[in-house]
Amino acid sequence: MDLALFHVINGLAGKNHITDELMAFCAVYMPWVFIALLVGLWFTRKPISQGTVLITAAATSIALAIGQAIGWTMQRPRPYVHHAAILLVGRTSDFSFPSDHATFAFSIVWPVLAQHRKMGFLMLAMAIWLCFARVFVGAHYPGDVLGGAVLGSVVSLSVLRFLRDRREVVLTPVIGFFHNLHLG
Repeated sequence: MDLALFHVINGLAGKNHITDELMAFCAVYMPWVFIALLVGLWFTRKPISQGTVLITAAATSIALAIGQAIGWTMQRPRPYVHHAAILLVGRTSDFSFPSDHATFAFSIVWPVLAQHRKMGFLMLAMAIWLCFARVFVGAHYPGDVLGGAVLGSVVSLSVLRFLRDRREVVLTPVIGFFHNLHLG
């Protein structure tokens, strides 16, 4: 089913040059939009926003580390390695499952959504679009992006739960440290 759905989504590629370019751009550069939005949150200088950025940094780091371990354990090849695919982005030598891009995006979405609803829903839409784009351009199977989305979400929600009663104690000294460095 994963392969059949891959062919349906990836089969949409190659039909319109503008759509292909837009999807390739999103598939590669959308994480930088997430980072830019987080930088913007940080420089609001509001402790709640800066705390959100720190939580996303922790969740993303943990989720990506777990994702790398899973990738090396499973060693699932990219779809274009063994199947016909319309590839709109460069080939990579890393493994396909779970998608780092999806893991990254979904580990950011939930902390932002918990504190900043409008930006969180925007990021959720961007994360879904990023996942679709990664399959569209031929970089991942749908199961890879779903796995990354689940991994990023579970880690992110776990970090949020862990910090629920500890947020002030854990984050205030870290935010103060960055303020003393004049980075916040």
